[in-house]
Amino acid sequence: MAKEIPQAIIAEEELLSNLKTSSAGISSSEAAKRLKDLPKERNIPGRAVLNVLARQLKSPFVLLLFFATVVSFVLGERTDAIVIFAIIIVNSVIGFIEEYHSHRILEKLQKYIPNLVTVRREGKELKINSDHIAEGDIVILEAGDMVPADIRLLKTEDFSVDESVLTGESIPVSKNAKLATGQASDSSLPENCVFAGTRVTAGEGEGVIFAIGKKTMLGSIGSQAQSIQNKSIFEQNIAAFSRFLMIIVLVAMAAIFFISLMIKGGSANVVTLLLFVLALALGILPEALPVVTTITLSHGAMRLARRSVVVRRLSAIEDLGNIDVLCTDKTGTITENVLKVKDVYPAGNRNPILKLSLLGQEEDTQAGFKSSNPFDVAIENSMLKEVVVRAEHASHLQAIPFDPARRIGSHVVKQGGEILLISRGAPEDILKQCSRFEHDGEIAALTEKDHQDIIKIVNTWGSQGFRSLAIAKKDIEQKSKYSADDEEGLTFAGIIAFEDQLKKSATHALTLAKKLGVEIKILTGDHPNVARAVANQVGLISADEDIITSQEFGRLSDEELTKKLSSSHVFARVTPDDKLRIIQLLEKQGRKVAYMGDGINDVPSLAQAHVAIAVPSATSAAKEISDIVLLKKDLQVVVDGIHEGRKIFANITKYLKYSLGGNLGNFISLAAISLFSPLLPMLPTQILLGNFVSDFPLLAIGWDTVDMQYLKKPQNYHLSVIRNRAIVFALISSIFDVLFFGLFRHVPIDTLRTLWFVESMLTEILLLFSIRSDKAIFSKPRPALILTVLSFAGAAIAIGLPFISFGAVFHFVAPSSQMLLLVIVISLAYLIVNEIGKIFMGWSESSRLSK
Repeated sequence: MAKEIPQAIIAEEELLSNLKTSSAGISSSEAAKRLKDLPKERNIPGRAVLNVLARQLKSPFVLLLFFATVVSFVLGERTDAIVIFAIIIVNSVIGFIEEYHSHRILEKLQKYIPNLVTVRREGKELKINSDHIAEGDIVILEAGDMVPADIRLLKTEDFSVDESVLTGESIPVSKNAKLATGQASDSSLPENCVFAGTRVTAGEGEGVIFAIGKKTMLGSIGSQAQSIQNKSIFEQNIAAFSRFLMIIVLVAMAAIFFISLMIKGGSANVVTLLLFVLALALGILPEALPVVTTITLSHGAMRLARRSVVVRRLSAIEDLGNIDVLCTDKTGTITENVLKVKDVYPAGNRNPILKLSLLGQEEDTQAGFKSSNPFDVAIENSMLKEVVVRAEHASHLQAIPFDPARRIGSHVVKQGGEILLISRGAPEDILKQCSRFEHDGEIAALTEKDHQDIIKIVNTWGSQGFRSLAIAKKDIEQKSKYSADDEEGLTFAGIIAFEDQLKKSATHALTLAKKLGVEIKILTGDHPNVARAVANQVGLISADEDIITSQEFGRLSDEELTKKLSSSHVFARVTPDDKLRIIQLLEKQGRKVAYMGDGINDVPSLAQAHVAIAVPSATSAAKEISDIVLLKKDLQVVVDGIHEGRKIFANITKYLKYSLGGNLGNFISLAAISLFSPLLPMLPTQILLGNFVSDFPLLAIGWDTVDMQYLKKPQNYHLSVIRNRAIVFALISSIFDVLFFGLFRHVPIDTLRTLWFVESMLTEILLLFSIRSDKAIFSKPRPALILTVLSFAGAAIAIGLPFISFGAVFHFVAPSSQMLLLVIVISLAYLIVNEIGKIFMGWSESSRLSK
């Protein structure tokens, strides 16, 4: 990365002086002042307005209408030009309002998931929103954090960073606080600096911010971390569908125009014919799709937010509805993660074991116990106050972080004149590092019988659903740095059993997931017996079902594991690499996988999954890469999100079926009759108006109720299915159009056009109610009230417009009551035939999915 970083080669004292700060940090008032003095570059309302407006005006639908307006105006059809332009304005204003409203909704949702940064201000460590950091702030970083700004490092401890967002290099880079001797090369960045958008993969670091916002390296190259994402499944399907329709429209436009010229020869009015062809093309396009999609997704996002599910991009809702496998931990999702000490082994060592476990978790034992770790909270709650508040002094020297691969974490403390290393973790992994066993104050060699007895106790507790935590220790010499290599030759102190109650919502969530066709797979680091007991209690598996462990993963080939994935639901003692492998193999089977994660080690699995879900306690890196962030760690809220995604998909699909089915029928009828009739059966402005009015009720499609048959399994946009439905619906519509034309062929042309406009509007609105479900139109679920009201309003406009003076602008005339009644009868007959055809042709989604 060829970019000079002068801050990398300036001495620490000089840099702090230049930034007018110190190792104690700036004050909050000074930070606010510095932020106020910065040029406003983020979240500018005016810029957002212009961006949304530009998107509306650049849509193919609007561009085609603009072309029709210009052609009409230049060739003297001023009234048509004004009408078409008015339709552009109204349609664009509605689209703009809804898209901007959705933009604001998404902004509000992001406030639920602030990216917190630890800073030191005036000597005190605070957690603040990353939007509130300023140049000169001292930032403390640890594994799992996203780097919020460009930072010169002042202190590091085993510190490494993933800089792939800037360099493309996926291997984490080691960082230190040493003064750089030169500038960055083309292939590397200074080792004493970290940059916005990168993420900390290991260790701890401390540094001073020297650039934020657009001044950062990421900002200067015009990029944002969140923009480096592939298109979602939803976006890919919509893009493919739009391309498919555009090709059809362009070919149809050219064909109708030239065939009409060939048939009619010199009698053809080229200007009117061109506008007519444009109007026909616009009539078949589902131009309201962006608005309908935006409204449906944004209001779905708000409904999910009220259920503690926050989306980071709107299309993630529909993607969530498409999943058929959910990989999750059990702790906090199926269980409460509120632990209670149930037993200790050896029983005679209860208080020493509990005290030892707490001793390694706090910096000053005289300050009282402060940990938020659920294991530590449970231990504290189980002990007497006089035991928790100890008189002896112990200073915390260093932590050796818990590693999911080795399943051990350690702390080094100084107690009196001794240095003690205290390790905690999975019993079988702790035992591997132990050579001695302390029992009743006596220390002896750890025998094979001791080992078997301990494992037997762990297995017994596991079968009861209890989680086990093993504790070991050893005296160690003082040195500048400790590592996992020091976790050997330990003295086994004992194990603690913890009970973790099931969530009350767990069983219901699993039942609903089964109804939705979503397979739940538990990926946990817990003991196999614990995982089996919990999964059995909630009805996910039987008591004797096999549990696949990490040890088996190494022995199984991809083909063997793939076979087991189909029948296995619980995976225990899994490592981050195991989780990633499971997701990859599931996706190779064509499954759509959602993964719930929280730590830095979960980032690869989150990135691999179709839908990445971060839990409330997730690191900033995990949240940054996720599509969805939960405000409450509960399986129920995720399943509710899947349910909502399915509903949204179903309602958007209703629009596609309706738009193509109704519009294609009118397109075929109008195109065919225009080829043989000396006068156009409908004027271009009448076609455009009808298209606008018939789309009006669809603004409420997102609120419509959905038949359960559409929620049972994930759905996808199958162009062939939608195309076939559209063709049959169109043929039924065309048959009735021919019947209509036969009945009214002798009436004056303006009356014919008026009646055809009314008939087209009524049949399209009735079609909307018909395609809502594959059941009979009056069956449950009933349509949403707002959809019904807007549909009746659209029908009232269609019937009433010819009877008011404004209708003359569109060349409508008032028909007789007998003619109007006949049109209504034809429309109702169309509905009956359409209902029969719907059932007879067997186009129900449920029958398609059962094949």
